[in-house]
Amino acid sequence: MKITNKHQKKNIKYYYHSTDIYNSLIYTQNNSSKNIISQKDRIEFLFSKIKKKFLTFNKMNNHFIFSDGNLNSKIMIIGDMPSENDEKEMKLFTGPEGELLNKMLKAIHLDRNQVYITNTVNFRIHQKEKINITEEQLFKKFLIDHITLAKPSIIYLLGSFALKILFDNKYSLTTDRGKWIDLNINEFHVSILPSFHPSFLLRHENQKKTAWIDLQNLQKKINDLK
Repeated sequence: MKITNKHQKKNIKYYYHSTDIYNSLIYTQNNSSKNIISQKDRIEFLFSKIKKKFLTFNKMNNHFIFSDGNLNSKIMIIGDMPSENDEKEMKLFTGPEGELLNKMLKAIHLDRNQVYITNTVNFRIHQKEKINITEEQLFKKFLIDHITLAKPSIIYLLGSFALKILFDNKYSLTTDRGKWIDLNINEFHVSILPSFHPSFLLRHENQKKTAWIDLQNLQKKINDLK
């Protein structure tokens, strides 16, 4: 997602209001009229805010990768962070893990264009770098803000890292994988299904049968939503 310069036009001011969980509203004021700007523009604003906040953490500014797929989808997929190959392609879920995700979605009659895809962290963190508690909480706040702006009905949450950041270690992938978790943000409600990340499944192929059970569970929820 690229950030445009259209918000810098003359006589237009932006106001960003957020609660403690970054439940954001952005207002545009142009002379006599006030209008709430589009969902896409609000998400672009969030992206620019995240990039600015984490430039000291990740100096490779051009390696931020925010989202992919259909922003209007009611199905959101959240992984952990971009891979090395994602950085090269500047796209989420590329290479073998992307191919596997595509196959997983196809198995329940979906493709990438029908879902909205993002990561818990929008840039790659090398193994030698350790994330402190303050950074974890920032990742969580921005992720919740992203979810609130995207407004999905269902989230397919991939991997233990994403589960840990979003729920502060309240749940474990070992015990809670495949179980629906309700997330309530003020008056907004979303159903979340934790499951294995494709990169994990590539390393542990014996777990693909378990992941298939989760996919069937996801498909049933989608059908119930329809």
